[in-house]
Amino acid sequence: MSQPSLSRILPQVIEAILHVLSTKYISYPFIADEQARVKAEFVRSFNFPGVIGAVDCTHIALRAPSVDEHAYVNRKNFHSLNVQIICDARMQLLNVCSKWPGSTHDSFILRHSRVGLRLEAGDRDYPLKTWLLTPFADPRTAEELRYNLAHGRTRSVVERTIELLKGRWRCLDASGGKLLYKPEKVTRIILVCGVLHNIALRHGIGMDVEIRMDPQEPPNPPPNEAPAPADAVRRRRQLIQRLVTWTQTGMDPRHLWPNLPPHSWHLRVCDAWEPGPQTSSLGGGRTGCNAAALGGGGTLTRRTGCNAASPVSM
Repeated sequence: MSQPSLSRILPQVIEAILHVLSTKYISYPFIADEQARVKAEFVRSFNFPGVIGAVDCTHIALRAPSVDEHAYVNRKNFHSLNVQIICDARMQLLNVCSKWPGSTHDSFILRHSRVGLRLEAGDRDYPLKTWLLTPFADPRTAEELRYNLAHGRTRSVVERTIELLKGRWRCLDASGGKLLYKPEKVTRIILVCGVLHNIALRHGIGMDVEIRMDPQEPPNPPPNEAPAPADAVRRRRQLIQRLVTWTQTGMDPRHLWPNLPPHSWHLRVCDAWEPGPQTSSLGGGRTGCNAAALGGGGTLTRRTGCNAASPVSM
């Protein structure tokens, strides 16, 4: 097929896939049975209870836009969209938000995405809150380190998911060049690649793609926040103790929260941008950050009192 012919039919193919397949193949687990399945998969894979998703952002390079060009320049000094990915323990995409310029902060994207209507976000650069359990920036005890390691192993799956997505669809990887389209079209191309990624995983297609971790990223500057409240610190300590009990006794983690109703789960997100060594033994952490070494990763759990969100967010 010639390039002109491909250019003519590409918009139709993109719209057809998004209209017919997006909600079928990218679906966030809002139903209790679906949440239970996702939680069980995270427990089996990472020994971390209550998780219904891991979240991270990645940059997709594009040609410099003619409108608001400066907003698309990211921390690595190239033009991009900052794309939020939420996945399960099997690297299936649960949510894709691909509309934000490269200079947008990760936590801003989550708070303002459709999933953000239901969940709240934060990372190691932010103070601990009652709805947010972050890793310790400087773990001083074995328990704190164990908590960080468990947290980081859990979230490492989203880093591998992003690399698998980019490895399968080279147009999303900066090494393959930049997408020569307007941001609005790049947004939709990314969503289509996400749909096709899930289809390929479900049918066992292309699983031999090499997962190559990204090079070091510069720090993601945090906004100003107040110190962590005492009840937030206490909440994290309670989880640490339960994880220690689970590790020492081999107890089923569901029994660690016998009286906790499903709707009371809260979000736990961390996105470590500080430079640090790669630790492949913890599940392939991103080179140049502490996500694998000290657990600077993040996970999502359910939060109550918000509206349902679309699995594909634009």
